Amino acid sequence: GERREQIIRQMALSPLLAVEEQYDSIESTGVEEFNGEDCYVLVMKDGDSEPVYNYFSVESKLLIGNKMTTSDPMMGKMEIVTKQSDYKEVSGVKMSHTSTVELPQGMQMITEIEEFTVNGEVDKALFELPDEIKELKEDSSADDDGEKSKSSDKDKDGDKQDF
Repeated sequence: GERREQIIRQMALSPLLAVEEQYDSIESTGVEEFNGEDCYVLVMKDGDSEPVYNYFSVESKLLIGNKMTTSDPMMGKMEIVTKQSDYKEVSGVKMSHTSTVELPQGMQMITEIEEFTVNGEVDKALFELPDEIKELKEDSSADDDGEKSKSSDKDKDGDKQDF
């Protein structure tokens, strides 16, 4: 439902790169102050879900934050404010290195990124299945009918027993 869609949008690596796929409408609503700066406000909506407000600095044109209302089964509806800061150039692109999420009851979650690597080498061994998982995969191989193979053993008289 709505909660699932919120999580999918929140977990996107670069959610602003695919807004047309995630939202039904996108509207610029003018200039407002956010975190002490004048910002262009971009409001994104999807169906009946709560809108997401993105704030882009008038001066730098960079995303400096967003606001959204989210629903949690345990806590109900709550407003989440995220602030982006500490922009540094990485391979010709300015990227935020600090993200501060302001949660209800004065809690904050701060993420600081020390280093971005763009198009770096990745060791393919990182994606190899561990030996234990390979064994499980081999043990559960299916026959042509898509059913698991039956195990068989011999009883004390040497007769084959399927189980």
